[in-house]
This record gives sequence, C-alpha cells and structure tokens, in this order.
Amino acid sequence: MIIVLVIVLPIIFVGVPKKAQHEINSSTIEVTSQEVTDPQADGIHLKIDTVIRSDSSYHPKIDAFRAGLSLEGQEPFLYVEIPEAKSEAETRITVDQDVKFANADAFSNYTRAVLDAETFEIHLDGKTTIHLSGLPSMDVDYNKVVTMKGMRPLDLCWTIVLTCLQD
Repeated sequence: MIIVLVIVLPIIFVGVPKKAQHEINSSTIEVTSQEVTDPQADGIHLKIDTVIRSDSSYHPKIDAFRAGLSLEGQEPFLYVEIPEAKSEAETRITVDQDVKFANADAFSNYTRAVLDAETFEIHLDGKTTIHLSGLPSMDVDYNKVVTMKGMRPLDLCWTIVLTCLQD
C-alpha cells in the first residue's frame, strides 16, 4: 500500500499540475474583435471576443481570474476579469466590462502601438485555478502573448482617399 502511495501521490500532486501548466502553455488565443468605447479620464469600456484553441484531450473548468494586459517589458495598462470557462478544443470567451487604467502612460504606449503598427503584441498575464474531474484543483499561470492587428494599414486607405479627393 505504501508503495502505491509513493508512486500515485507524486503523480497527482506534481505530475498532473505540470501537465496542466503545459496544456495551458500550449493553447493559443486569438482576438476576433475588440471594441474600446466610452472613454473616461480614468478608464474605458472594453469588449474583446476571443477564441482559445487547445489540442488537449483534457477539458477542465478554468476559474475566473484577473489578468493584466501590457506591452512587452511594461507595466500593465489595465486589468480585466476573465470569466470562468469550460475548456474545449475551441473555447469562445468574451470580456465586456468597464475598466480603469492601471497605468495611464502604459495605456498611451498601447494606443500608440495600435495606431503605429500593422501588428503588435499584447501580454495577458494572470493566475487561475483549474478543475479536472476527480483530481484536486490546480493553480496555473495564464501567460499568453496575443498578436493583434494595428491600424497602420489604414494609413494606406487614407492616402488613397486623400489622393482621390485631390484629383
């Protein structure tokens, strides 16, 4: 009996959490739409639709958690509440909430990135707990880099419009 416990307990309390973290790390996240509305001096209304993809055969419940959004090497410009979800091959998540700026300068840098780039990267970082049937809950780090489309391609559109208007 002791030999079974010596083998099984490390698997449950070490191996399975490492596997869970690996599965989180292997998943991808795609932003399918983003709306920034209702600007205020200290915040905005943010709606982000995402698709999280995972080829894992495990489908745990992921607790809601607070995530910071930042550009690489910078402080988070805001924090969002990620809702609870049941992980599937494709999991759609919508964040739709009023958010306060965590750092106004970092938000200005984010705004410049959106306007100046064809694509840019946002870091989404948080900690959450996952639940897989029959196993103890497991704490995981949710750290993703999300590539998003910027508005720089619109420069070309405006150039074309202005050229047409001048002709």
